[in-house]
Amino acid sequence: MDRALDFIDKHRKNPFLAVVWFHAPHLPCVASQEDTDNYAAVDPKLDGLHLNYYGCVTALDRAVGKLRARLRKLGVAENTLVAFCSDNGPEGNQNAPGRQGHFKGRKRSLYEGGVRVPSLLEWPARIKPGTTSKVATCTVDYFPTVLDLLGIEMPDDRPLDGISLVPLFDGVMQTRPSPLGFHIRGQAAWHDGDWKAYCSKVNTHEWELYNLKDDPHEKKNRAADKLLKLEAMVGAWEKWKASVEASDQGVDY
Repeated sequence: MDRALDFIDKHRKNPFLAVVWFHAPHLPCVASQEDTDNYAAVDPKLDGLHLNYYGCVTALDRAVGKLRARLRKLGVAENTLVAFCSDNGPEGNQNAPGRQGHFKGRKRSLYEGGVRVPSLLEWPARIKPGTTSKVATCTVDYFPTVLDLLGIEMPDDRPLDGISLVPLFDGVMQTRPSPLGFHIRGQAAWHDGDWKAYCSKVNTHEWELYNLKDDPHEKKNRAADKLLKLEAMVGAWEKWKASVEASDQGVDY
């Protein structure tokens, strides 16, 4: 964060973009003695992993606080968009410090516990403080959003998986206009509105279907009674996956 602040100090008189990737609280968690001592004083029973994990979260919070304070000091906070989110669900098992609440799965899973994370956006000049939304968004949306805000059109027809979030900022987006796709280590997921198709092993073609509005914890598989809908969603995922592979192989990117 200190390096990011140096960059912002130098470029504050012009529009700037700073992307800051925090390691914390990714394993291995190593917090400062001061931060671990603070938690040990609260609960002497905490082991080293928990102490360091919580200490890392505290350090992360402190760093983000420094960023917001500096933006205010420089007089640019009002019209600066700050976006913050985690990359995935918590590491480890149920005994690990991270929590996914009642959601199914954890990191490396494409169930909701592995992909659904909180996201915060701050832009005082454009986003009303305290605004909340249940519309699913993803980091693939950041690029189209920046293009939209700057009034820049893509120079060609290369595919964009994300959408502009500007309508969301203005309170006119109630549902996501296009689905979200995921794949990792043979798993697949396709989010389309309230519905989500999931497969633990794509080569088995054993897909599951959930209505996230009625069943956010993915307890009731609706594949049997919504077969046509599932087939359409799987077909859409396969088309998206082919596009992703083409981009990865340099066909369109």
